Amino acid sequence: MRILKLLTVTTTLCVVAWLTSGQSLNASEKNKKHYGYPDITYTQKNTDRIYSVINYVFVPPKPNGAGVAVLGPCPGIQTFNEGDIRELAQLFIDKGYSVAIPNYNTAPRPNKRPFNCGGNKNLTDMRLVKDVYDATAALARAGVDPNRIFTVGQSLGAQIGADAIKSSNVELATRKGWGPVPRAVIGLYGGCAYPRRTYLDTSVVRPVLWIAGEKDPFSYTEYGCKSWTISSVMKKQPDSKFIVYKDATHCFDCKQLDGFVNKREKQTYRYNETATKQSRDEIFKFMEKFK
Repeated sequence: MRILKLLTVTTTLCVVAWLTSGQSLNASEKNKKHYGYPDITYTQKNTDRIYSVINYVFVPPKPNGAGVAVLGPCPGIQTFNEGDIRELAQLFIDKGYSVAIPNYNTAPRPNKRPFNCGGNKNLTDMRLVKDVYDATAALARAGVDPNRIFTVGQSLGAQIGADAIKSSNVELATRKGWGPVPRAVIGLYGGCAYPRRTYLDTSVVRPVLWIAGEKDPFSYTEYGCKSWTISSVMKKQPDSKFIVYKDATHCFDCKQLDGFVNKREKQTYRYNETATKQSRDEIFKFMEKFK
């Protein structure tokens, strides 16, 4: 395991005006006009056990006051990954975190290929950023401390979590009263930059934990965080951390996709039990720093 710690200066917490903005988080013609599709509507469940995961906010019996938006990969929630997403979310419930789980492809949004993978997204990047803030707002409405909301994203979910904390998007979200700015962002095998868009860059205003697999061209080599990205972010967020797991592929914590061949990225996904356990230990250690 290779660990690169990012040394940065502490940033001042943004004061979020979402509580008094009057902004509706339900489907609206305004948001449909500007972001292509209406907002996701959440249903709250008070439970210690997650069964169905789509567009729910789960509040455990003894909440610890913090919350997590679990941001799935580009297909959103499908039969081939729902079990893995549910297992990840259950870990947070078991430790007292409230959890919001958005499905980007909820009707009337298209729920068919190409989903939001690569350059062929059904949704705009800003629609996905707004989805992040809709999730943080849903958690706050469920009683979560607005200053203790995290995002944990897989692949595309990692990318839009990082995109949401870029300074320009934080300013936009604050001005429009979208929802609380995440306290920190955790990304699993997300690409940092593409020719058409950068997701994780030097303008982030919150700490990040970014975890990649050494054998993953998507998150570590071709689109991974380059040395210049790390050295630049070093000047920003002292609590950030980058980890690369040897022999791990993309989707190393995906039991359901073990053996899946991604022809576009020219790799076979392999479930890696060691990397999965270590990454989850790192996630909780990272989050504990922000009590």
